[in-house]
Amino acid sequence: MLEFEALCTLDAGRFRLPLLSAVNRLIQKAPLGLMLIDAPGVVRGIAGSELLVGMVELLGIDTVLIAEPPVETVSLMNELLSLGVRFLSVHAHPQACRPGQKTRAHKRTRQWRTYSLPAKR
Repeated sequence: MLEFEALCTLDAGRFRLPLLSAVNRLIQKAPLGLMLIDAPGVVRGIAGSELLVGMVELLGIDTVLIAEPPVETVSLMNELLSLGVRFLSVHAHPQACRPGQKTRAHKRTRQWRTYSLPAKR
């Protein structure tokens, strides 16, 4: 099953409510069972805190995987502890890295155009 929602935003940190609303609509269509949700990489500050708490509470998440830093250095450790969820640290591949801002912008634009423009015949 493949479902998607358009958010009309390129900034998941700034537009947390539309993101959570879209995820809520998608989760209602999902079959019961184990599910992995790959959330945006917003891991610092108020935006990260609100997004993490919102997703955990809204979706009933019981385990959070932390891909990259050791668990002791996670910026949102206090939120994780207060939520009462399990968290597991998963080591990222040594060559894994975040693409640059320009690369991310081009990719988002390409994805949005693919979604919003009708297929050429």
